[in-house]
Amino acid sequence: MAAGETQLYAKVSNKLKGRRPPSILDPLLAMGFPAHTALKALAATGRKTVEEASDWLRCHCNDPSLDDPIPQEYALFLCPTGPLLERLQEFWRESKRQCAKNRAHEVFPHVTLCDFFTCEDQKVDCLYEALKRAGDRVLGSFPSVVPLVLHSSVSYLGFFLNGTPAEVIREFAMMFATEASVLA
Repeated sequence: MAAGETQLYAKVSNKLKGRRPPSILDPLLAMGFPAHTALKALAATGRKTVEEASDWLRCHCNDPSLDDPIPQEYALFLCPTGPLLERLQEFWRESKRQCAKNRAHEVFPHVTLCDFFTCEDQKVDCLYEALKRAGDRVLGSFPSVVPLVLHSSVSYLGFFLNGTPAEVIREFAMMFATEASVLA
C-alpha cells in the first residue's frame, strides 16, 4: 500500500476512534491487522463482534482485493419477521419438496428499498446512522400490516406493496437515501 493511502487510513481510523467505542476496532488492530482491512472486515460482518471480523479476515486473507480500498456494494431490503417469516419459511420448504430447488428459491422474499450502491469501508458507520435516523423518523407511522397485490407474468411471480403503507415504506427508503448521501 502506498504511503499516502496509509496516511489516509490512519486519519480515518483516528476519526472513527472518537465516534464509536474503541472495543470494536482496537482489538483487531492489536491482533496486527491493518486498519483498512480491519474496517473492511467490520463492514463485511455488520460490525457485530470482533470475533466475527477476525474470523472473516482469516477466511479472506488470500483474497487478492483485501488490501484494495475498493468500496463495497450495499442494498437496503425490507425482510419479513415474526409469524410472516415463519409462514414463508414453511412455504419455502414445501415448495422445494414439491417442485425441487429452482431459481425462485435463490432469493428469499423481500422488498428492495433501494438499488445497489457503493460505500467506502470507513463510512459504513454512517450508513448505520442514516438507517437509524430514517427509522426513528417513520417509526410511529410504519405500517404493521402491508397489503400486497399479486403480479404474475410468464417469467415472474411476486407481490407488490399497495396503498398507504407502500407510501410510508417509500418515504422511509427516500429518507435513508437522503441521510446516507449526506453522511456517507
